[in-house]
Amino acid sequence: MTIGIALITSLILLTIASRAIFYEIKSIDKALPWFLRDITEYIEIGYDIIQAIGKIAETRKYDRFFDNIVRGINRLLKMNIPLTIIAEFIETKCWMFKYSLFIISELASVGTLAPGSPRDYVMQLKRL
Repeated sequence: MTIGIALITSLILLTIASRAIFYEIKSIDKALPWFLRDITEYIEIGYDIIQAIGKIAETRKYDRFFDNIVRGINRLLKMNIPLTIIAEFIETKCWMFKYSLFIISELASVGTLAPGSPRDYVMQLKRL
């Protein structure tokens, strides 16, 4: 009898914990496409990636989990911590966000996400 109660109690606690993690991952996955779209729009306007993330952190609201992550990234960027380091050590359960941030940081370090970057020159050549 006590073994059954202990088993049920542990399963209930595990279910509650896993549902909280699942909710966090789901909300981050839902906000990620909008975040990437906003970054793209700010870069097309002429901001660099650090300015774009800062502007998004100040003006855009997604949801509770994602807003905390974006504000945390912005805070670290203001302390001059490189985006590649932030992408490597960010604490979130959502692997898709980690991967997206890694790709963004690599593109930014190569210089393809800056105004006047090689991407702009390729776009100009396509127009000719």
